[in-house]
Order: sequence, then structure tokens, then C-alpha cells
Amino acid sequence: MFLSKGIKSISNVYIRDFIDTPDTDENIKSPILLETESDDCHVKLADTWPENITLNARLDSTKITASTLVERIENDKSLGKSDIYMSPAIHMDSDVKNQYSFCTKVAVIFENSGSYLQEKAKNVFFHKSFDNYVMDFEKKDNILFEKKFPTLQTPIVERYNSSLGGFLHDKNSLEKASYKIYPYGGFYEYGGHPKSIELCVFQIAPNAKATSIVISRITTLMGRGINPFAKQILKNGTPFIGLENAPEDYKTNLYDDIKNGLCKIKLTNITTDTSIQYKSTGLLHTQNTNLIIINFIQG
Repeated sequence: MFLSKGIKSISNVYIRDFIDTPDTDENIKSPILLETESDDCHVKLADTWPENITLNARLDSTKITASTLVERIENDKSLGKSDIYMSPAIHMDSDVKNQYSFCTKVAVIFENSGSYLQEKAKNVFFHKSFDNYVMDFEKKDNILFEKKFPTLQTPIVERYNSSLGGFLHDKNSLEKASYKIYPYGGFYEYGGHPKSIELCVFQIAPNAKATSIVISRITTLMGRGINPFAKQILKNGTPFIGLENAPEDYKTNLYDDIKNGLCKIKLTNITTDTSIQYKSTGLLHTQNTNLIIINFIQG
């Protein structure tokens, strides 16, 4: 390794009148100050890292292509079978009635530009390599992060009988008919804020003449005092069967995932061959578009 007093600049390294310095671990890893021959100025050849990084990204959803049937049977009479991913099966009481507003996942894709702050200076860059740094993502194809949503994969049949008082109860049970929910997929509409990108669930409509479904967003249920992820008795005495043992990422929206650091990048300094990790701390959304800016800090 050669260090020098210098005038000629090559990538911020000043070279002239080489001095042979032992290539020890201490010399490689330690910040080094070299004195130039003008104005007593010092040039720092150090392994410095950006204080934060911002990346421009876009959101891209994968639509649901599944075909899954549900059937409601009351007093041994079928109310018909319906495909839950076809709009005729979506009941008017649903939070979202457009069948094209749902997806199996949303990907956050790097848009090949960003900036970083280092020593109070903002630097703009393009692509995954800039200055002495190279970024690596956990996934391929410039995907920074993916949020996946469960969908219903198997047919559902619910059977009910009428009690003497006219109330429906689960077949082979004397309890009041339970409120059962099932995963439907994720909510996503182009231009919407990432806070709205969350899991949706459905129940088979209890009072319809034909089998149909009522779709709810999890935040809507929570706003009604219903925990979508637990069994409970509702205020009207109806047993509620939620999505027990659901993974934690089912319970959050995309905005919170990114704010809580689930989106990560690795930054490598190719000069020193060292790497550190950066985690997401928040995002800005450009209204009415699928474009976002994500902020990262070391961690």
C-alpha cells in the first residue's frame, strides 16, 4: 500500500513522491490523514459512510388470478356456489366492491436514482453503483421489498340450521351462528397511499338470498372493536372466529412495514471491501401516483 504527500487527485487520493508504508491491518482499517504541501490542508482518506440514503421507488401489484368457490347451506338448502374473486359474489355491504382492487403482493421497486447525505453535503446518484459504493438488495430485479397477502386456496362450505327462536346456528351446534372470516388478499389501488395497502378478509354474507361475500379491510374491523386475529364474543353475543396464529406481517400495512425498518439494503465500499446495512425509516408518497421515496439510515 502506498501513501503520499500529494498534488495530483485520483478519486480524492493525492499522489506524489510515494512513501512505502507497511500494509498492516492497522494501516488498512484506520483513518489516515495525509499532509499536503499547500496551506497546511489535510486530506482524510477514511472509510466514511453516508449518514442516510434516499431511494426513489415505485409500487407494483400482482393481481389475484385464483378461482375459489364458497357455498352457504341453510336447513340443508344450498344458496348456491359463488366464486369469491368474481364481482357478482361481492356483497353491497363490502368495504371494497371492485374486484380489481385486490392483489396477492405489492413489490417496492428501485427506480435507479436516489441521493445520500455525507458530511452535510447531498449527493445525487443513478443506478446501484455510485462513487466508491455499491448497493445490494435482498431480492433480485431491483426489488427493494415485497409485501405478500394470503388468499383463499380451498373451497368453503358453511352449514347452518334454524333454531326454535328463528335464529341460525352452526350445524351440529346449539350456539348462535358464528361470524367466520377468511383471508381474501391485499387491498391496492393505483395512486393510493401505502397506508391503505393492507390485508382484506371476507365472510359469507349472512342475510343474502344467494351465496355472496362481504369483504372488510382489517382496519375497518378494528375500528368496530373487532380483532381480526383472535376468537372472541361480539357485543351482540355472536361468536367471532378470526385468523388466529396469523404472521405479524398480516397485521400491518405497507407504510408501517417500511417505517419499522423491514426494507433493508447493503452498502459496500469497494475501496475498503467493507459493508454495512441500512434500514428504512419512512417514506414519502407522491399523491395520485405509485411513486415513493424511501429514507434509510445505518442499522
